[in-house]
Amino acid sequence: MMVAAAIIESPSGILLVENKRSWQDTTEWSLPAGILDPGETLIETAGREVSEETGLTVESWGGLAYVVHRIFADRKIQLGVHVFSAKSYSGEIELNDPDGIVVDACWADADRVRELMPSAAFHQPIGDWLEGPRSTRIYEYREVVGEPDELLSRSDLGADSGDV
Repeated sequence: MMVAAAIIESPSGILLVENKRSWQDTTEWSLPAGILDPGETLIETAGREVSEETGLTVESWGGLAYVVHRIFADRKIQLGVHVFSAKSYSGEIELNDPDGIVVDACWADADRVRELMPSAAFHQPIGDWLEGPRSTRIYEYREVVGEPDELLSRSDLGADSGDV
């Protein structure tokens, strides 16, 4: 499954959204993200999801920030998440998710990201991005329910992929 996400920064931190997880009867924080729709590019998906989930519009993109491959060993599922960095955005946060999944949003610094996103597959790439250098990286994690995420590999592809 292919997912696109956006990393949006302000002086207050990184934008996170809180998602309702009906199968767990709980919520989970993430970057604005969603599944690729037919005919969309990954960057179009990221932009659409930002707009749908937060009411913000990404005006320009800085490129591919990182990719996370998640292998759910116990469920035999793989997920590829392509995260693009927003250079500029407009609008105010307005929660009006058409899917009814996003229930809150906040700006979070690195410490708050780790607190809200205990899964290493979520918070480690964001932390690396915030700490720099800003280069495109690929992460691969193995995940089993009830166990900590296992980082299998991390590759640095060099300077970020440029303007999109």
